[in-house]
Amino acid sequence: MTDIQIARINELAKKAKISPLSPDEKEEQERLRADYRAAMKHNLESQLMGYKYEPKENS
Repeated sequence: MTDIQIARINELAKKAKISPLSPDEKEEQERLRADYRAAMKHNLESQLMGYKYEPKENS
């Protein structure tokens, strides 16, 4: 997800508060939001896969 895509998401959100979005803009907004969620999910999964669980030994 690029900064340009994130800026476009924000632009569409601001526009939607002022006036209704066209069908094309709504579709673009939904697609961009889905891409954003997928990127965030991928980043989270990558971070979690980097952790290693080691149980404590009982002394």
